This record gives sequence, C-alpha cells and structure tokens, in this order.
Amino acid sequence: LKSFEVGPSCSGSKFVLKPPTGDDLPQKGYDPGEDTFQSPSQSGEVVVDPKSDRLQLLEPFDRWDGKDLEDMIILIKVKGKCTTDHISAAGPWLKYRGHLDNISNNLFLTAVNAENGEMNKVRNHLTDSFGTVPETARYYKAQGAKWVAIGDENYGEGSSRDMPPSNHDI
Repeated sequence: LKSFEVGPSCSGSKFVLKPPTGDDLPQKGYDPGEDTFQSPSQSGEVVVDPKSDRLQLLEPFDRWDGKDLEDMIILIKVKGKCTTDHISAAGPWLKYRGHLDNISNNLFLTAVNAENGEMNKVRNHLTDSFGTVPETARYYKAQGAKWVAIGDENYGEGSSRDMPPSNHDI
C-alpha cells in the first residue's frame, strides 16, 4: 500500500494520504535486555545528604497494632471541597515530594476549617490555641497524639499524585 485515496475533503476536492515515513522502530530490533541490567549495590545503602531539602530517607511507620483507631483528635474538619489540591497543593511544593517533612508544610493549607471558616487555622485541642495545620499536626505527633482529618465534598479527588495521602504521617 503506497497511498490511500480519501475523498472528498471539506472543500469537496479529493486528497491522498501518504504513508508515514521515518525510522520509528530500531532496524535491528529492540535490546533483549539480557546484557544491560545492572544489579544494585550489595551494601543496600542509600546515601542522602542530611542537609537536603528535597530528599529525605523515610523512617518506617509504626506497625498497625490491629486495633481500631478510636478517640482520635480531629485535626481539621473540612468545609466544602477537599480535593488533592486542598490536602497537598502541587505547584512549587512538588520539588519537595521526595522529602516528606518539607512537603508536609503544605498540609491542608487551602482547606476551609468548618470550625472557623478559615484556611490554615485550626484549634490545637491539647493547648486550646490556634495554629497552622502543619504546626498543629507536628505538635500532635511530638506528643504521641493520633489525629484524623475529616473531609466534606470530593475528599481526595483529583490528580493521581501520591503525596497527599502520605502527608498524614506528620
């Protein structure tokens, strides 16, 4: 098949499609992959600069004890929409996606708190003072207090970014 006649065009005249040209596929075929694999270092050590603000080694999360999570502090009860961008906005924050602690600085920044109608202002139920969402979540973590966020509409809907759900560990 050298060409394919199609007719008529929008203007009413006939035209011919020509087959595509170029070297889209390797002439010698694809690399079978047998000689290109490089196994990882046997030491298994991953080195990350401790001063990096973009990469951070993850510490293992506490193992679930099998019990229901009860009597948790409500960090925020969101009023209205709470998509992935409300949970952990993208944009300039994406450069921190390899650093859980730093990307957590944008946790729920644009979510509206049902208690006061404000963004990024939640009650710290341990001190009865108000603070930012990330500050309050970190305070709870330092105190060993478990917390939960309650969504309203569209909770977690949005892009397929994996960071929004991860931020909840701060």
